[in-house]
Amino acid sequence: MPKQQEQTLSLLKRVFRRMTDYESSVEFNNNVAYIKKYVTDQDFINKYLGGSKDIVDKTGVLMKNEYVAVVPLNDDNSYMVVIDYLPYVAKSDLYQEDKLTTMSKTYTVNAIGDKITKVEVNDAIPTN
Repeated sequence: MPKQQEQTLSLLKRVFRRMTDYESSVEFNNNVAYIKKYVTDQDFINKYLGGSKDIVDKTGVLMKNEYVAVVPLNDDNSYMVVIDYLPYVAKSDLYQEDKLTTMSKTYTVNAIGDKITKVEVNDAIPTN
């Protein structure tokens, strides 16, 4: 595998893990700032991250990332990203993690090097 593709795979894993792994609104906002450094797709930013500064405080929903997989597609710069994450409200919910619903979501992503140029979001589905 070419070194640039390895770097892109690593970046995609980091970015999508941070998108679904936060324990507070401060951590979420820090994650969004980090993600914006690498994602140049303004439609995705505006729709999914742009108006979300206070979303954690408004909804009370936190996230625990369970899994991130990145699969290169036929096009050299296209990838399928699969994430499993666990939405929860209070840290104490994680003591009964088996009673919570893990969600899965897939993304079709165009990326090269350290820039994610297009993110297509697919529906989230419960997996347990």
